[in-house]
Amino acid sequence: IHAIADSLFYMGEGEAMELVEFAKDKKGYLDLAFRKTGSLFSSAAEVGALVGGGDENQIKKLKEFGNHIGLAFQIRDDILDCISKEDDLGKPVKKDLFMGRPSIVLLDAINSGISIERMMKCNNGELMHLVSESIENAKNVAIEEIDLAKRQIENFDDSYAKTKLNEMGEFIITRSK
Repeated sequence: IHAIADSLFYMGEGEAMELVEFAKDKKGYLDLAFRKTGSLFSSAAEVGALVGGGDENQIKKLKEFGNHIGLAFQIRDDILDCISKEDDLGKPVKKDLFMGRPSIVLLDAINSGISIERMMKCNNGELMHLVSESIENAKNVAIEEIDLAKRQIENFDDSYAKTKLNEMGEFIITRSK
């Protein structure tokens, strides 16, 4: 119950922070992404470890695994918001841009000198081209987060569960929806 309560607290805090404070750099973005998404994945992994009878170290490692997986998931979501078509994604695209939400792609583009106004005028193909370097940078951060997640469980005994956790990382960075 504490893990879920903590997650709900962080998620609410992240939503509130997003309304009043615009993340200006990668560190600020990752803090916000942890609160909004990483904490949910982290608590899910922690609860799974608790229910599965994990020891204190396994619980800690799986909680951290979930945090990194959650960050990678959010980063991939940010990328998809820039590169997908609405019909393919099943939800509006460029939503982060139009709602003024900080995403790692947009922050990187802004910090490299591309204005929000210029990005807003682009269609999807133009936006993808304009921020292609920022998209690549975001992909690299997502891959780093997946690597950090996998390191958390690398010393676990080989098992079906460990294989599936590692596959989850691969799915997250390659998903198209």
